[in-house]
Amino acid sequence: MLEDIGLEAAIEQYCEEFEPRTGIKTHFTAKDVPESLSPEIAASLYHIAQECLRNVAKHAQTKSVSVELEYSDGTLRL
Repeated sequence: MLEDIGLEAAIEQYCEEFEPRTGIKTHFTAKDVPESLSPEIAASLYHIAQECLRNVAKHAQTKSVSVELEYSDGTLRL
């Protein structure tokens, strides 16, 4: 899926699926994400986002979560 739609869209889709599955309001934002990430970096970041959201659902006892993906000054931050 990452190769087809890219990291930003894949994480956004995961967030959209996460909300109805868990009942946790999920807000996703992305800014200046490069489209030409290596497959290894994209896959790693996608799996990190998944694990973070799983941990939120399991441990956070919250009603909302924000996921931000931003590229700035040569750094991609999740």
